[in-house]
Amino acid sequence: MIKYITLMERKLNKLKDKMLEVELFVGEQLQDLTNDQVIKAVDKKYGSYWVSFAEELLHEFREEIRAEKAVSWEEI
Repeated sequence: MIKYITLMERKLNKLKDKMLEVELFVGEQLQDLTNDQVIKAVDKKYGSYWVSFAEELLHEFREEIRAEKAVSWEEI
């Protein structure tokens, strides 16, 4: 049982590391590419498995920007 947990923990750590890597990649690519181009770049570099994660990240980024704009409007 202990070996199974250790193996599972290692797999989860690898998954978390890859999620962070993809998130950083998406953030970097947004400086130069459109959202669609970023999705294609994620697919090319990481594979189709990570495309939906990248789409979710883009949605979260969009919501954060909207929230920041709303706060800045309130300050005016």
